[in-house]
Amino acid sequence: MKIISEWTNKYNAFNGLKCLVHVKYWDSIKDGIIPYPIFISIDPINLCNFDCRFCNAKMSISKGKNKHALTIEMIDKIVNILEKWKTKAVCIAGGGEPLLNPNTSYLIKKLHSKNIKIGLITNGYRLDQFVYDLKYCEWVGISIDAAKNTTYSKIKNVPLSTFQKIIDNIKTVSAHKICSCDAPEITYKFLIHPLNYREIFDASYLAKQIGCNTIHIRPGGDPWFTKKGEFNFTKKQIETAKNLIEKSRKLEDESFKVYGIMHKFTNTWEPRKSFVNCYAIYTTMYIAPNGKVGLCCDRRGDPILELSDIDSIDTDWGGPKHLELLNKIDVNKCPRCTYTPVNEIFENVILKDKMLYDFI
Repeated sequence: MKIISEWTNKYNAFNGLKCLVHVKYWDSIKDGIIPYPIFISIDPINLCNFDCRFCNAKMSISKGKNKHALTIEMIDKIVNILEKWKTKAVCIAGGGEPLLNPNTSYLIKKLHSKNIKIGLITNGYRLDQFVYDLKYCEWVGISIDAAKNTTYSKIKNVPLSTFQKIIDNIKTVSAHKICSCDAPEITYKFLIHPLNYREIFDASYLAKQIGCNTIHIRPGGDPWFTKKGEFNFTKKQIETAKNLIEKSRKLEDESFKVYGIMHKFTNTWEPRKSFVNCYAIYTTMYIAPNGKVGLCCDRRGDPILELSDIDSIDTDWGGPKHLELLNKIDVNKCPRCTYTPVNEIFENVILKDKMLYDFI
């Protein structure tokens, strides 16, 4: 099976080996001392205006009942904790569409005021209403997963016209970016699915035309709560997709890059489990719109991985319950792991020191 390069320059934001810079910070975890997280995720709301067929957060999204959204008071409480912890960066994403909460604007500005770096993942539907807030973000990822309105509609379960609205919103952000020195990196996010794999090059071309800085392409995977087989790829589909990623790379220039991320997957695009335990639960967390604190963004809504809430997380972080969770997680039952590089590095570098990292 063909092996393709994931990027043309290994020094990029999508290279999981960047976790190596945190080895010394995480070193104490092996002795049962858990430092405060450098990076976390915040979910501003559990509502979504889309119904993506492979959403990994369906267990968290409200169906009209149990609506939750971060209030100004909750945001102040969260940011004060993060400032105390000296957290460096936050990804605003969610078990819902984050820009459906009008308080997300306040959240962005509040984090920025404390010198906490910000990334945003959105479906892009309300992007045009937050253009001036984006200047405080380091990057913005727009989940699109298609190059045509027909495919987009099938995947997202939205009207055909929605696709063009998203593209126009990205153009608006890109136009503002040209006029502003304070602007985020804009990424066109493309999860490969049997319905869309033939559109990889067209999506790359479109991403460049509308002013994106990067396109992030990777295989999708079934969420933790189902095994319905949305992402059962044939060998031919995988080969076709890889060829289209290679073709897309010819579009690269100084302002546009193509990333075909494969290092978290096997050759048949199954989630790669190259570690025994999940140590990522000691390095990061996510805060849900109801104030609950979970430890894995890939398993939003899983009660096993709920640690605490924002009123007690300052004392619960690193406590007995936190330490005991390691033995309750069977990584073989996990979906695609966002934190594969964290777990690989923890086991091979921190625990076994295979890189002899004290020797430069």
